[in-house]
Amino acid sequence: MLALLYLGDLWLGDSGRWDKLKSFLFLLLVGGPIGIFVFRMHKSFIENQLAEYGVQAHGVVTKLYIQRNKSSQTPYAIFTYKLNNKVWMQEVINRNSSLQVGDTLMLLCAKTDPEIFKIE
Repeated sequence: MLALLYLGDLWLGDSGRWDKLKSFLFLLLVGGPIGIFVFRMHKSFIENQLAEYGVQAHGVVTKLYIQRNKSSQTPYAIFTYKLNNKVWMQEVINRNSSLQVGDTLMLLCAKTDPEIFKIE
C-alpha cells in the first residue's frame, strides 16, 4: 500500500524534485529486491519442472518474422511440437537468425505443462 502512495507521488503529485527523488528511491529499494526475488523463483521453478518432469520432444520451425520498432528489429521463429497427443506452438527470439523454416529443434518439455520448454 505504501508503494502505491509513493508511486502516486512520483507522477501525480505536485511535489518538488526532492520528494519525487525520495519516492523513486523508495520504490527502487523496495521493488528492486522483490523483482529480483520473483525472477529467481520463476527461473528456479522452470528448472525444477524440467528436471522432474522433462521429456524429449522434436519441434519444427514453421514460420519466421521480424518485429520492427522505431529503433530496433527483433527476429522471431515460430515452431510446433507434439506432446501428450496435442500439437503445441511456441515463439522464440531467433538470435543471429540461426533458425530457418523446416529446421528441427530438440526440446526438453515439462510433461505436466508442455508450454515449459528449453531448446537443447
